[in-house]
Amino acid sequence: MLKRKVKPFTFFLIFISLLFLTLFPKLLQEKLKEKPDDDPFAMEMPKWSGIIKIWDVQYVQTGKGNHVQWLNSYISRFEKKYPGVFIDIRTMTHERLAMYFHGGQNPDILPDIISLGTYEQLIPDNLLTDLYPYFRSNELENIREPALQRVMNDERMNGVPWMMGCYGIFVNMDALTATDLELIPEDIDSAGLDALVKKLSYQKKSGRKTVNHYGFVTYFNSYSRPLLSMIYRQDGRIKDNRGLQLFQSWVNEQGILPPDMITMSYSQAFNMLTGNRAGIMLGNSRVLFDLRKLQETGKNVTYKMYTLPLDEDAGLYQDQIAAYGLMKQDNTEKEQLCILFLKGLLGYETQSKLNELGMFSVIKDIQLYEDDAEMGLLESSLDKVTSTPFSNDNRDAEELWELIISQMDNKR
Repeated sequence: MLKRKVKPFTFFLIFISLLFLTLFPKLLQEKLKEKPDDDPFAMEMPKWSGIIKIWDVQYVQTGKGNHVQWLNSYISRFEKKYPGVFIDIRTMTHERLAMYFHGGQNPDILPDIISLGTYEQLIPDNLLTDLYPYFRSNELENIREPALQRVMNDERMNGVPWMMGCYGIFVNMDALTATDLELIPEDIDSAGLDALVKKLSYQKKSGRKTVNHYGFVTYFNSYSRPLLSMIYRQDGRIKDNRGLQLFQSWVNEQGILPPDMITMSYSQAFNMLTGNRAGIMLGNSRVLFDLRKLQETGKNVTYKMYTLPLDEDAGLYQDQIAAYGLMKQDNTEKEQLCILFLKGLLGYETQSKLNELGMFSVIKDIQLYEDDAEMGLLESSLDKVTSTPFSNDNRDAEELWELIISQMDNKR
């Protein structure tokens, strides 16, 4: 009986096949364990299970919707990713939060993740986790500089910024019918704004009463100061500050500003605008969406929106930046899960849905409003923001704010 000779090439194929069958399962298993660089959950799976508590204070007003309800979508994805981990988010006011941090703090009561304040920071740095070591340099470089300012304190990173707002100028076009203005410019600078505000300030008889129609209105609260966005400049200059000079002239001229504007809420200011009692309102994107809502319900409100005028070679001021901080944790795996949650807020899937709130991404390359011209204008103006309440010149901004308040108070 003749024996068949096995060719060397056949041996080679058999050897390669055995090698592939031996090594490939191990390589595949290792590959599946790897996570892509942009995966916000790219850490080893923690074994901890339990409840992560979040205390949320609305320091930033959204353009529309409810940000806590909006967050529930991301929370559901996170809980699905980590079975046995539950996120409990509780809303509260700034005043209620302050009660927990006056005097001694009970660590059993305090949350794991907490909203960071804007003009008053209630949580001491020594209670917050420094998150800087948990971010790669390219991750930080992707965040808008003003948003990063929001959470940096020297070399410490006290939180994660996750949402931005923006201020704009809104003109009630119906108010023009009582003036000799037929057209207004497509773009506006400080001089144009001044002329428009003064034209829209007038008195009108209504029976025996004389009704004041004011040229300009805005609002204030403990975490939002729209006027600073119009007046403050990066160099902190008060002398020869065009925006400040403009506002001071309005304060000193009778009938341009409502006398009680210093105590005015957003709703009061908005009602003055839509009730033809004020020609122009300075406010956030909520104004735009509320105006659109009125139009959708059939109310005949016409308006024009402008971005803030910037005549000088200086940046804008912005205080509408939402951020969460992480309270120091005793359990390392729980801390890791909290960090994963915060980093996930910066992920593309989450940031790309901020248009559902009428808000803006803190990530440089994410543009949300290519199909919305008005919101697109506000979004592009964020590129001009250079100062925040958390930048190095924040003392200058505070000094300017005190000057503004004192001047308005004197005119009441």
